[in-house]
Amino acid sequence: MWALRSIGATHAAGPAGWMMEHVRKGMAMKSEEERRREIEEEDRQLFMPGLTYGEYRRLTEREQHRAYQKFTQLPATVLGYWKSCSLSPCRRAKRCKGFLTEAQYEERYHRACPPCVGNSVERHAEIVKTLNALLERAKELQRAREEKGRK
Repeated sequence: MWALRSIGATHAAGPAGWMMEHVRKGMAMKSEEERRREIEEEDRQLFMPGLTYGEYRRLTEREQHRAYQKFTQLPATVLGYWKSCSLSPCRRAKRCKGFLTEAQYEERYHRACPPCVGNSVERHAEIVKTLNALLERAKELQRAREEKGRK
């Protein structure tokens, strides 16, 4: 009971209590037109290769994980994780092609990474570091193309 008093009545009431608190403070609810405009804006914002932010948000949770896994397969390939992967399609293709199975979800594998990363904190950190390096390299190439186009 102490925890409920310490976080306040509006937070203890959950989202409905939080919403009512904002309405009481004079914040108006969004109109249908404003919500439609926000959805259209989300549909224009590129979130990851092949998906806008609006498209991503409409995916189920598992589909979102699969989209992230597709995105992190490139750094896993660059790092050579396919060489020791338990999935034969990855080894044959000499690149990461794997997605998590239901059993791997239950084993608490990292949901944004392919199965070769597993639940290893070190491998996940390497994936993030490599992904950032690849994105920086892509930005450098884009700047170089723009510079070349100006000349």
